Amino acid sequence: MPAPFLYWSNKETAFKEAEKAPITKVSIPKGNVLVEGDNLEVMKLMCLSSERKVKLVYFDPPFMFRNLELEWLSWIKSKEKPSREDWFTYIYSRLLLARKILSEDGAIFASIGFKENHTLRVMMDEIFGKENFVQQITVRSGTSGLRAKKIPIETVEYLLIYAKNINSVKLEGFKGKDKNAFVEPFLESIWQGEEVRYDKGVQELKDIFKGEQVFGPVEPVGLIKRMMKFFPSKKYTILDVFAGSGTTAQAVLELNKEDGGSRNFILIQRSVKLPAKSIGETKGFNNIFEITRERIRYVIEKTGETFKIIKI
Repeated sequence: MPAPFLYWSNKETAFKEAEKAPITKVSIPKGNVLVEGDNLEVMKLMCLSSERKVKLVYFDPPFMFRNLELEWLSWIKSKEKPSREDWFTYIYSRLLLARKILSEDGAIFASIGFKENHTLRVMMDEIFGKENFVQQITVRSGTSGLRAKKIPIETVEYLLIYAKNINSVKLEGFKGKDKNAFVEPFLESIWQGEEVRYDKGVQELKDIFKGEQVFGPVEPVGLIKRMMKFFPSKKYTILDVFAGSGTTAQAVLELNKEDGGSRNFILIQRSVKLPAKSIGETKGFNNIFEITRERIRYVIEKTGETFKIIKI
């Protein structure tokens, strides 16, 4: 049976966007880097340099069906009513570039909700190859209540893991693409507990910003650390395509301090304006990038590492 194929009317636009030359020739420096700019343009620049290959890409895209996704809304601000096809184009073009950036022994971890899980998996089967699928992990990220009946329901998200080359990737507990290749921890296809819950991530952010939730929802640091620990090496680069509040940077810096590693991060975040009267805005932050930057500065002071900021 052939693999599913996703078609939409302007699919060719996604390829054209990914193939366009970058609008600038700024180079991405080595070490820990926070980039202010469009992730599409930043990844194009990274594709030009063989030295900017990364072993781990964390891809946590804006969900089409959330009421408020600032990154997504800012991208389609010229449209009165965004369509699912717009979302398809947005995600597909960035996945094409993410694959190019990965090293041959690298892998991408993509986070997605229930409603678009199947769509994203079909996209990734097309781009990375169905044969390079590693695992789908269910993350029990919290609970929420149905207002009418006040019945608590579990909130779950999914991590889709794909290798750049299934024969080259080295992950703890993964022996290859054969049917019986999965051993611990990959038999553990459900992640749960405090370290992966979003309320933990919210508290971690509050601990930095004097008890205020200046941004959210927020991935917990433990979730990112758990991904990074799949790689036996302690020296590699992780790219976070949608940096948000900067959880990935904190996870990298803390894990290096814990195990003596020398991992680096590249975080990309646009200066997306915060909603008027939101907590972040009332605390003096104009946009998401400012929150990302200040969080990294706070953690850097405690770990003794350094990072660079560039603007594209």
